[in-house]
Amino acid sequence: MEKKYDIESCKYQVGDQGPAGGVIVLVMDYQKYGWRYAEAAPKCIAKLNWDDAKRLCCEETHWGFNDWDLPDKDSLVSLLRIRHPGDCVDYYAPGYHWTNERGLALTFWGPTGYWGNTAGHFQECNPASLCAVRPVRKFL
Repeated sequence: MEKKYDIESCKYQVGDQGPAGGVIVLVMDYQKYGWRYAEAAPKCIAKLNWDDAKRLCCEETHWGFNDWDLPDKDSLVSLLRIRHPGDCVDYYAPGYHWTNERGLALTFWGPTGYWGNTAGHFQECNPASLCAVRPVRKFL
C-alpha cells in the first residue's frame, strides 16, 4: 500500500516564513514533484529583461542560497493570493512579473472591490521588456 502524502506533517505551511526569509508559496508532495516547498524570495530583486532575469536568479546567491529560479505560474499565483505586502509582487503593486517561461509574465492589480480579492492574468511579453523579478527556490 502506497503511503499517502500528509500535508499536515510538513515543517512549513503556505504563508510561513521560509529559510531564506521569504514566504512559502506552495507545499507539494515531494515523491511526485521532487521537491516539497516553494519559497518566494523576501522581495523583488530587480526589473530586468527576461534573459537577464533568468541569469540573475540562476547564477547568483541571494539571501544565503544559490538555488533560485524565476517562478513558475503556480508559484506566482499562490504568492498573489497570499497578499504578502511590502514589495513588487503583491496586491498593492500592480505590474508585470516574469515567470520561468520565456516571455510569459503575470500582470495583476489590487483589490477588485469584491471582498478584497485580487485579479490578474498571464500575458506574452517581449522578452526585452523590463518586468519585475521575484525569484523562487524549491527544496525538500
